[in-house]
Amino acid sequence: MHSFYIDYNNARIHCLRFGQGTHLLVALHGFGDRARLFAILEKALVKRYTVVAFDLPFHGQTEWPHQTFTKQDTLAIVHKIMEREGKSRLSLMGYSFGARLTQAMLPDLLPVLDKLYLLAPDGLQTKGMSTAVRTPVWVRKALFYTLKIPNGSSAC
Repeated sequence: MHSFYIDYNNARIHCLRFGQGTHLLVALHGFGDRARLFAILEKALVKRYTVVAFDLPFHGQTEWPHQTFTKQDTLAIVHKIMEREGKSRLSLMGYSFGARLTQAMLPDLLPVLDKLYLLAPDGLQTKGMSTAVRTPVWVRKALFYTLKIPNGSSAC
């Protein structure tokens, strides 16, 4: 397994790459997880796929200086991975929240998509997720700064 970074929009996206297959598989992990989650599938995937899993913004070793990320950001990262690997087609794998992101990108990636793997696309535990959506923006921003800079925030 090889670790590398992709520069995108003043951010550093941490990626893990494994496998020697001729087909590219880009993998997106779930909320609170990281790219290393897919290491357990290495033996099953290495012959058919070259797998690139990346830490989503606000996860793992990805350095994301922005307050939010969008579908367009995720699409741009996927395209940068395709470019780096020299591939014009790909397969996608998404686990939980990553599966939802993958589904959101489908209309844009369908012309270059070979296969789609959705693992627990609604997550394993959805209780409480609706609360996050209904949380006021000012509370989410206060939590963002508190978690990003724990000693420098006066939000608590």
